[in-house]
Amino acid sequence: MQISGLSSSSYLQQLQQMLFAKADTNADGSLSIDEFTSTGSANSSGSANSADTTKAQALFKAIDTSGDGKVTGDEFNAYFSKLTSDTTSSLLQVQEQKSSDRAADLISKADTDGDGSLSLNEFAAAGPDGSSDTVSDKAKEMFSQIDTNGNGKVTQAELASFDSSHGPGPRGPL
Repeated sequence: MQISGLSSSSYLQQLQQMLFAKADTNADGSLSIDEFTSTGSANSSGSANSADTTKAQALFKAIDTSGDGKVTGDEFNAYFSKLTSDTTSSLLQVQEQKSSDRAADLISKADTDGDGSLSLNEFAAAGPDGSSDTVSDKAKEMFSQIDTNGNGKVTQAELASFDSSHGPGPRGPL
């Protein structure tokens, strides 16, 4: 999963600039509270919901770091860049947790001898071919990549590390 490039992408910066320009109805280079709250806070009947307006006002205050009652383009971009960075971090944490969960699930299902790790045969049996009688070269290669300490056993930590660095997908048992 490669999220890290999203926070600095030019696409997001262009989107931020476009949103700012749309909200800056008087084109003075900053947003007033009225411009900010009127942008996107109207419901289908054209009237603003008071709860939405209250949320918009609170968000405006959070973005207006200078406290001057105006949100500049720099304040707007800084807030949303931080938001993007925080979101990216959260997504990466979720991905790491999912990798750990997938690894634990695989170990619990495939660990036939109950030692808490997978041998090459257990690993191969858990793969798409599902046979431990004939271990394919592909299974051997993947097993050796995952078995980072080379002890002939794949642990949950090794599986999770491999999964998070390579992403889930059709490459093997994860």
